[in-house]
Amino acid sequence: MLDLYLISEYTNSVCMNIKNKKVRESVRNSLNREITELAKKYVPYFDNDDIAVKKAIQHFGNPLLYAEKINNENKINILDIFNLCFF
Repeated sequence: MLDLYLISEYTNSVCMNIKNKKVRESVRNSLNREITELAKKYVPYFDNDDIAVKKAIQHFGNPLLYAEKINNENKINILDIFNLCFF
């Protein structure tokens, strides 16, 4: 059985560092799903659920960097708003 605690800890670490509160829950759900799916694919190769989960989490990298990437993707550019308003 997959270690849901490790997955939850990783997703919590990511979501705690996401600035946009509206995005957090959808990221948490999709990240949980993606890590679980990847870990299930890894199980036959490692014959150990814990190692499969750890490898799946490693695939996504440092939680702080992952959150920063999401923050950058969801940042509203002030110039875009200015252009929409005045041009």
